[in-house]
Amino acid sequence: MEKKVIAITGATGLIGNALVNRLVKKNYRLLLFVRDKQKTLNLFGDFEQSLDIIECDLQDFDELEDQLKKIDSELYINGLVHLGVMREAQKELRNYRDFFAMSAMRNANINFILWDFFSEHMAKKGGGSMVFMSSVYGSRAPDFSIYNDTDMGTEPDYPFIKAGGVALSKYYASLYGKFGVRSNAIILGGVENNQPQNFIDRYSDRTCLKRLARPDEATGLCEFLLSDDSSYITGAEIPVDGGLLSL
Repeated sequence: MEKKVIAITGATGLIGNALVNRLVKKNYRLLLFVRDKQKTLNLFGDFEQSLDIIECDLQDFDELEDQLKKIDSELYINGLVHLGVMREAQKELRNYRDFFAMSAMRNANINFILWDFFSEHMAKKGGGSMVFMSSVYGSRAPDFSIYNDTDMGTEPDYPFIKAGGVALSKYYASLYGKFGVRSNAIILGGVENNQPQNFIDRYSDRTCLKRLARPDEATGLCEFLLSDDSSYITGAEIPVDGGLLSL
């Protein structure tokens, strides 16, 4: 049987790294959109035979669309997982007003270009599955008290982008469902990433499981949504949040 091909953005990030490792071991072929090909090869060199790497700045919309046109004529992409997000305001959280319009425009356009292209591509090829990685901040307001006495925080464009991505995912689920194209969103909670202990304690206390997620704990759901086992699931937003949204 021919390997399924899954396109991934944000593959070198925390969740992306775990997802690549999982899917390669499950015999998928992966098409990675990355900014730095050599960095990616250094990270995933052991898997090189299972990877196709496209060096592309997602924020360069013309370059992104050119790369997608090449893919359309050369490959059948069975699935997409969009993990990438541009968070320029994270560098200067107190000056988030300087970044909102740029961030909202860039992320919204990337989401739109990817969903519009892959929906049409998969519809022509017989179907497929797309997964948008959202956040609990796309579903509820941040509790800023968890950031007290830390340098951490969140910017207003981040929940705006994540909530909009969920809505866009549902739009394409409805528009292309008749062609066998599915689109779903994962609502991810906080993930372990060497945060200050006082943040970890406050955040954990707000979940049912009393801890943050491990980086690999969203990858099983990603794999499920990409597989035929989820063939009747589309237009959904599924939490992986340790019960945070239930409390």
